[in-house]
Amino acid sequence: MRHREVRRDVYVRFLNQLLDAHHFIDQLWMEPLPSPVEPALRQLTEHVDQLWKTMHIIELEGPPDVAEVARSMAGLAYEEWDALKEYLEGSHGGEELHIRASGDWAQFVRRRAEKKEQLVERARRAVGGHLTAPD
Repeated sequence: MRHREVRRDVYVRFLNQLLDAHHFIDQLWMEPLPSPVEPALRQLTEHVDQLWKTMHIIELEGPPDVAEVARSMAGLAYEEWDALKEYLEGSHGGEELHIRASGDWAQFVRRRAEKKEQLVERARRAVGGHLTAPD
């Protein structure tokens, strides 16, 4: 029972960190870019670093199929960090990235949703969390 709670707690922590990271990332894509961009890059880096740290706990707690998709999601966050870093470093502030890079952003959003669905399904199986929907 305790192992189930530990797994559930770390999965929820990871999902909440993903939510925070994706919210921040979406703000960078959608809003006029900050000037200077360095504080935004530092904050973005902190979000991605936190995901990787929690992902390591998931790797230890398992099971392997949940760890695999968590690793994939952390990797995707790093890919998006890398793309945003490139865009931010090449900007002069004030421009909205979704205008310049809407195809990239749309692809990241789609991939995020697919991976999150995989993670939630695998995590549910791992903790036995298939509750019926409320009436």
